[in-house]
Amino acid sequence: MNCKDGFGHALWRQFGEMGFNGILVDEADGGLGLGHVEAGILLEEIGRNLTPSPFLITAIAVVEALKDTPLRARWLPGILAGETVAALAVDEGPKHRPESIAMRAERAGNGFRLRGASSSSFRAPPLISSWSPPARRRG
Repeated sequence: MNCKDGFGHALWRQFGEMGFNGILVDEADGGLGLGHVEAGILLEEIGRNLTPSPFLITAIAVVEALKDTPLRARWLPGILAGETVAALAVDEGPKHRPESIAMRAERAGNGFRLRGASSSSFRAPPLISSWSPPARRRG
């Protein structure tokens, strides 16, 4: 594997070719249209082999976060193809306050790099594709 990101990019692309990355994506969006039981079986096999991959965060958590949003058209094709790896960060406090988030996504090449610290972000490779909803103005 010999990759600084901690997973094999070629294997991630193979996951895409086999349809694994689209296990929870509707068929209309190019996925397999299966459910959480099937995703759980796949995760069990990934764990059985101790396969380091971004599958859990990207193909499960981020895909679920993208459902029923206009952003799915932008991000799903890359996830399905095994070309996009996403990170997921959740609120850093007990209440949703976007203005207090310490971690920021900054453009880096053709993706983004996370800067700062977050007690609730999942491990992500140095070069990622990510998004966060814009902060809403109060008042």
